[in-house]
Amino acid sequence: MNKNITPSQRSNVTGTANHQMNTNALRSAIVLLLAAALNGMIALRQAIQSTKWQARLDAGTVFAFLILIIYAIFIIRRRHTQRGINLLLISFLATLFIRNALTADMGLLYGLVALTVVSVIAFYTIPPDRAIRTATVGLLMSVVLILFDLYAPPYRQAAPEAISRSLPVIASVAGLIIIFLGARYFNQMNLQIRLTALILVALIPLLVGITIFISSRAGAEIERQANAHIEESNTSLGRNVSTWLELHYRTLQEITLLPDVISMDTALQRPNLQAIAAAHPNLFLVQTTDLKGINIARNDNEEPKDYHDRGWFLGAKAGIPITYEVLISRTTGAPALNMSSPIRDESGKIIGVASVVSELNEISREVLEGSGEHGITFIVDATNRVVAHPDPTYTEGEELKDLSTYPPVAALRQGQTGMFKFTDENGQIWRAYVSTLDNGWGIVAQQLEADVIASARDFQRVSYTLITVGAAMMLILAWWVIRRMIRPIGALTEAASAIAAGDLSRKAEVTSQDEIGVLATTFNTMTAQLRDLIGSLEQRVDSRTKALSDVAEISTAASTTQNVQEMLASVVHLTQRKFGLYHAHVFVFNETTEELKIVACGWKEGDEHEGTHGTTAIPIGQEQSLVARAARTKQAVIANDVRSDPDWLPNPLLPDTASELAIPMLIGDQVVGVLDVQSDRLNAFTESDASIQTTLGSQVAVALQNARLYTQAETSRQEAQSLVDFAPEAIVIVDLETGLFTDPNENAEKLYGLPRQELVKVGPAQMSPPKQPDGRDSTEKAMEKINEAMQGKSVVFEWIHRNAQGEDIPCEIRLVRLPGEKPRVRASVTDITERKRIEELTIQHARHQETLNLITQKIQNATTVDAALQIAARELGHALGMKPTLVTLDPSAPDGRN
Repeated sequence: MNKNITPSQRSNVTGTANHQMNTNALRSAIVLLLAAALNGMIALRQAIQSTKWQARLDAGTVFAFLILIIYAIFIIRRRHTQRGINLLLISFLATLFIRNALTADMGLLYGLVALTVVSVIAFYTIPPDRAIRTATVGLLMSVVLILFDLYAPPYRQAAPEAISRSLPVIASVAGLIIIFLGARYFNQMNLQIRLTALILVALIPLLVGITIFISSRAGAEIERQANAHIEESNTSLGRNVSTWLELHYRTLQEITLLPDVISMDTALQRPNLQAIAAAHPNLFLVQTTDLKGINIARNDNEEPKDYHDRGWFLGAKAGIPITYEVLISRTTGAPALNMSSPIRDESGKIIGVASVVSELNEISREVLEGSGEHGITFIVDATNRVVAHPDPTYTEGEELKDLSTYPPVAALRQGQTGMFKFTDENGQIWRAYVSTLDNGWGIVAQQLEADVIASARDFQRVSYTLITVGAAMMLILAWWVIRRMIRPIGALTEAASAIAAGDLSRKAEVTSQDEIGVLATTFNTMTAQLRDLIGSLEQRVDSRTKALSDVAEISTAASTTQNVQEMLASVVHLTQRKFGLYHAHVFVFNETTEELKIVACGWKEGDEHEGTHGTTAIPIGQEQSLVARAARTKQAVIANDVRSDPDWLPNPLLPDTASELAIPMLIGDQVVGVLDVQSDRLNAFTESDASIQTTLGSQVAVALQNARLYTQAETSRQEAQSLVDFAPEAIVIVDLETGLFTDPNENAEKLYGLPRQELVKVGPAQMSPPKQPDGRDSTEKAMEKINEAMQGKSVVFEWIHRNAQGEDIPCEIRLVRLPGEKPRVRASVTDITERKRIEELTIQHARHQETLNLITQKIQNATTVDAALQIAARELGHALGMKPTLVTLDPSAPDGRN
């Protein structure tokens, strides 16, 4: 840190940084608020549509987080930035953990979000020394979320499929944000953290990539095997059922071709039916009926029954070669399969129906064998009623359960076969394989999606656990190795810091002969050289410090003297004394004659010429003159052996000059003079001396210009004051900040009837009546005119002033804005009382003349003398204010004629 920074500056920097962090914290909280509000609406919608307690608790968690964010914003706005950020981060991570515990397959997403959001908030709202620790907490929390998702209990609700599909995009965006933050703040981290981060950045993505590749390949293989297993279960069951049905079909065909059966004789049919039943134990009923559905013969001892309403009877009667019907048997009361075919005579005419009825035990066994612990295989007939199902409730009761609306069955009847996924009424995802037999039966083999991917998830658990443990071990190992490697660098850094603090006796410990050891040795050598250099520099620094102090003293003396000649005489005198010189003098450049004229000399104390400066003038173009060369080149000229320098111009008054230094006095790029110093020693001046004297020359040039400007300004001020004091009109200056007069001249004192010391205590408002002749308020109208003048306009107007004796004085005022930062206007006030009186008399005369002209015109229009006299008397009376008027006619004319 710069040691020259003052406490107030440091406070300002800290205040600015805290303000920026507070602003960033507020912005972060608002962004989180918007994101949480959007998530809250989605979670609320899911809670309304779902009956699961997980969805409701998830929505409640999000809305609780919303309330905490609002409170955090309130805290941050009250400038408690750190407390607000802590509340924001803790509530955010807690919300992610709770939501991860409620919803499956969201660990990776929540982990990336946790790492990204915490990193962004940390690096933009927390001081750098704590930001890395906070980001590390975010990293650890992301690992916890991912591992928890892999090993969490199975009670969690399924994640929305849209989120699963968008996971790669979210992961990419999060990765880019983290890379950006790492690149931006990489240089703010210490070396150990940076090296460890570089190793992890290089190795962990490789491990993660390999693990993801192997996991995806293993998952794909596991999924392929699971699909093959489901398909094989369906195919095997279908093959076995088809074989079983084919055997029964052949048995039924043999029955319909037996002559004894075709005879439709009960006595002949019964022995054959009993023999067939005995040969096929699974057939509990072998029977025939006539075309009315009444039994002709049965293999059991039951009485004939009427089956005219059974589907198998109606199908066979209609001539269908084979009819299958699964129903609740009237004989056993259990589910049974009835297969029937028509009995035809030799001409092919249907004369009856043969039927075999089998229990579904064998098919049920096949179904049970095809269903695993979590898988289900079942069969439906052509009407979508259950033929066999591992759940006995589907085949119990008076009727078999109809599965027409069950998704796999519905898909099958819509012509879809093969593998597909569906979600049942409980929200569970299944993977099913469906197929159709030749008789229209459907075979469905299905398994829970969670069971299908259970092996893949187990593999992922092991993989992710191994990579986490491996990354942690790699982090610890890298941290330990790097710490041992950079420990000598740390010791070297401590030694450098101690040396920088002033402990030049400190040495770096050399513990090895590698590159770091060589660096430590070199550092110690450099430190020894630095000690020697500092020791030699101290004297030079002291000397230069004294010289600069002398320059400052001379400059101060020059700036306090306004008289040019006195100022320059003081400069050369002090320069000669302070620097122990043989001589010092100043030349001033005359642009008109282009000459450098000596104006001040600094002689040695006791010299007979002390107090004089001569009249030497050197043309600027003269080659033999160090002073002229310095003015031409505008650079310092050093001659440490003047007698060997061809450009040296000897001065007979200075016979002992051995070295000379000429410094141009510059204002910008303009030469105003030359400061020339001389020594009676050879090689007396160095570049350092030239630098110091150049500084002095620049300050003397500024002082010279200031003194000239002061002289010019003082002359201009006196001239301007003379113009004001002897101006014919009253002149005052109005200070708009105070509203009072300043700098009134003598005529102003006469006009307002107040002496100067009293006049500067009042302003236009006090020296005017409340209202002007036009009825406007005097103060309001005065400010209007003053504002016009302040806008640069030339303002001239008439005004009524009231003097100290209370007399109203008509005046003409001219306002002009004065230059400068202070708002002021100059008012030239002319007393126009006499002009107003003359104007009034002129108006009255014009008015009387106009009245006489009108009366004369009316008299001339009269037709008689009497009428003319009457008109004259009347009009004159009106003109005189209705006074009695008598008009007489003089009988004698002016020329003596009647």
